[in-house]
Amino acid sequence: MAMSQIDEHIGRVVGGRYRLVSPAGTGASAHVYLAEDSKLSRKVAVKLLHPALAEDATFLRRFRAEAKAAAALQHPNVMRVFDWGDDASGPFLVLEYLGGGSLASMFYSGKRLSVEQAVKVGIEAATGLEYAHRRGLVHRDIKPANLLFDEESRLCIADFGLARALAESAWTEPVGALLGTARYASP
Repeated sequence: MAMSQIDEHIGRVVGGRYRLVSPAGTGASAHVYLAEDSKLSRKVAVKLLHPALAEDATFLRRFRAEAKAAAALQHPNVMRVFDWGDDASGPFLVLEYLGGGSLASMFYSGKRLSVEQAVKVGIEAATGLEYAHRRGLVHRDIKPANLLFDEESRLCIADFGLARALAESAWTEPVGALLGTARYASP
């Protein structure tokens, strides 16, 4: 979807309460927007699925199951899922808004972590992953773009709910294909 098509959603209200304010990013499965929750008067992130995925019954079944599982994760290093549903915009997720950017955006801007910062990032990511693994969820696509920070530099792992759903989507992966981002997959 071109940027102009992404911008066309600005101002739209999703799920009867989430007003899309500005584009926040795009990925393999969805476009993400900064939004305002009209009921709770807070910033949230709204993820609108790409149209091709919204028509994939296998993906949608898995998406709904994983959204519920991810919503049950309550850990400071795992991005919270607040809500999900379907409306005229298609299937959507409402997530915790993390305004500190991603580890990837930090690297792309030329910033580097000190040894202490790298250790902190590693510990927070490992803590969040260990918590999820004890509850039976495996991320399967850990990469700098899925490691986000809040305004106080707390790291949160994003996209827990979609990693497994994407693996089973006929749109994105042939049977037996390796899931993940090639740049970050082990050889």
